[in-house]
Amino acid sequence: MNGHHNDVERPRAWPWAVLVVIPAIIVVKVDVAISLLAGRPEVFPSVSVYRVVLNSEAVLRYVGIFVAVVCVWGVLRSHHAPRWVLALAILSGPLAYGVIEFVRTQAFFPPEQAAYYAINPIFVGAVGSQVACAAVAEFLWRWWGRRRSIDRGPLVSWPMLAAAVVGWGTLYVAVLWDGGIHWFYVYQQGFKALFARR
Repeated sequence: MNGHHNDVERPRAWPWAVLVVIPAIIVVKVDVAISLLAGRPEVFPSVSVYRVVLNSEAVLRYVGIFVAVVCVWGVLRSHHAPRWVLALAILSGPLAYGVIEFVRTQAFFPPEQAAYYAINPIFVGAVGSQVACAAVAEFLWRWWGRRRSIDRGPLVSWPMLAAAVVGWGTLYVAVLWDGGIHWFYVYQQGFKALFARR
């Protein structure tokens, strides 16, 4: 009985690698598309179509950065993904954004300054947002599991609530509160402390 139970519960590793990087793939592919299409309205039937496509691409890029974990969380949980895999799913989109920013900024700044730029307020807010969205996705997964008698645990836990509050609080402070200017001030002070010549 125990052996059979372990066979059923054994995690399946095959979808992890693909699922974990879906948020990153969204960010990278859309960023490439924007880079190729920006400033080229002539390849579209009209300027209006060009604007719609570019705006849609920008929205999709931010989906990858801020909320894409909800697309993969339930599947990862259903395949019993360990916590480190779930953590990578949360960080995948923001890390892809950070790497892109690092590569771009390295053309103008030394590597250490480019690395600091890569963890800018959008990166910080993105991590917070993905953590909060993971909490929401966990709630939905538990609700789905309860309806199918797969999971009988509590729908909400204190860690889930804390993740949602802290995550969205981080997004608000880093990006949304007065356009993120307050956190940007802190970010600038960090840059000065690390790199300003004395």
